[in-house]
Amino acid sequence: ELGDPQGAIQRAGMAERRSERLVVLDASDPENQLIMANSLLQKARAESEAGDARAAMTTIGLSIDRFRALADRPLSDRLRDSLEMLLCEALVIKVRTSDELLDPEGTRRLLSEATGSGEKAYQAQPLDPETVDAYAKSLEELGSFYFNCGDPKLFREPVEKALAIRQNAAVNARDNIRLQRGWERAIGTWGCFLAYFDPSGKNIGRAAEALDTLRKLYNADPGNTELAEQLLKQLRDFAGFLDDRREYRKASELFEETITRGRRLIQDEKESHAVVYHMGEAAFDVFFCYLKLGDFDSAKRVAAEVVEPLAEEFQKQKWDTPDDRLLQAGFDFVSGEVESRNGQHQQARERFQRSIGQLEENLRVRNFPGERAFYGVALTRFGSVLARGGEIKLGAEHIKRGLEILHPLVDADLTLARGELSDDISEAESNLRHFEEGLKRTNDEASLVAGNK
Repeated sequence: ELGDPQGAIQRAGMAERRSERLVVLDASDPENQLIMANSLLQKARAESEAGDARAAMTTIGLSIDRFRALADRPLSDRLRDSLEMLLCEALVIKVRTSDELLDPEGTRRLLSEATGSGEKAYQAQPLDPETVDAYAKSLEELGSFYFNCGDPKLFREPVEKALAIRQNAAVNARDNIRLQRGWERAIGTWGCFLAYFDPSGKNIGRAAEALDTLRKLYNADPGNTELAEQLLKQLRDFAGFLDDRREYRKASELFEETITRGRRLIQDEKESHAVVYHMGEAAFDVFFCYLKLGDFDSAKRVAAEVVEPLAEEFQKQKWDTPDDRLLQAGFDFVSGEVESRNGQHQQARERFQRSIGQLEENLRVRNFPGERAFYGVALTRFGSVLARGGEIKLGAEHIKRGLEILHPLVDADLTLARGELSDDISEAESNLRHFEEGLKRTNDEASLVAGNK
């Protein structure tokens, strides 16, 4: 929580070594085995926070193997409940550490096992903070998975169930601060997503109130980096919700707050992969907010002061998961837009080609509706860059390819930003008409010249 992932890894390593000594002393004691598996779980969590997904995947795999081996042994009720709760937690960390869309069926199986174990632990201890948190997180992760798959029907049920579980625990144990905070954080995390699917006044107000709650929680505990990361994500999500409602000024203010708070964390040496990632998302989104507001100077400022340094940080850290590539594609997209508007067509061409290449690499391994939409938009924007640089025919072909991807997404029942998608399609269609008319005039003039000759 103090923003020192390397320190956390070292402490978890110490716990692992001491646990190993316990197992050597008495390998038959299931409690020693449980302690050993839990030390690996905590180490994997720290490695994940540090952005070392490969190490975290290896460690969490060892932890899960130990938990599963224990499940077949006779255990006391107390140890059985602890085992179910910790196995639930470990499976969720495995899903979060991996890319859940690379193997959707495998992810479903893991989350089904996680929620099953979590429910068993919860039935035995419905007011235990760790159990409530583990079970609710498994349900929230299931909802997040369905959201990323683009399925709004399946998304809401597990999330609302998780919120109900947290609320019930908070109501029935009002003196337990951890349960109260867990409920408040969950509302902060999911408020605007639920409002997106049911944008009534009640849900919008609930989402705004949730954001204020997270701000208050963080202000009361500014050293808690985990809470800071949650706040950054909620700021960015709520800003995205406002952006889709075309409330660009309000959205840009929240995107800028996300960036400012992220910078402060980095200055305080509380930088993590999540902090940099949320900043990057906010920078990408606020850049286009400013373009929609007609404020190109602010857009260029964000590109120069935020996007370029973050892109360098990603290169330096060699972050290369599909999510990382998606954000890096966004960074190239932003830089290409700036160069295009500055008349640097060749540089813009290269940036967009790299952005599209990264998106295509991702789409070969996972099917993410939001990523398909981004790919379609990137093709249409690249087409405009080509056309403005004199390659009108090639540019028009790219715009058509992009529109072929975007049009079916509008009518599909998917978790996509509808307003933004409609705007992108309208702009692309307008550009296509303009370029095709120009191409027709050029062809007509060429035919006229040929006829005169």
